Amino acid sequence: MNSLKHLTVAAGAALFIAACAGSEPTNDKKPEVNEKVEGAPTAQDSKPDELASARTTYQEYCIRCHKPDGKGGPNDFQGNPIKVPDFTSERVKALPDEKYIKYITNGEEGEMPAFKDRLTPEQINGLVRMIRTDFQGNEGK
Repeated sequence: MNSLKHLTVAAGAALFIAACAGSEPTNDKKPEVNEKVEGAPTAQDSKPDELASARTTYQEYCIRCHKPDGKGGPNDFQGNPIKVPDFTSERVKALPDEKYIKYITNGEEGEMPAFKDRLTPEQINGLVRMIRTDFQGNEGK
């Protein structure tokens, strides 16, 4: 029985050594305190994405006209040509959150549909935060 244990330990050690011998050489340099380790999660990666739901809503309701990059441009609404505002433009960035909420909620005759019957106030507020963050680089005005 003792020789079976020794044989098992020896076989395990041999497999371990063989596995280690085939691996890439390691870099023994340790990262500096503030140096980012490639592939390591950052503080931003580890917190939950608070805008994930708003991004899903944008994909479902807004992207057709406002485009993936938020730049809008020529489009059609109910068969009429329209120019969809560019969320990244200085003019649109300067609008207060309340104006965005009003446009999303009530729409704009012949330009944008009203979403008050399709989106909750929380979803609308989330869209405004997402637009400010993803397309304008800030958290609201």
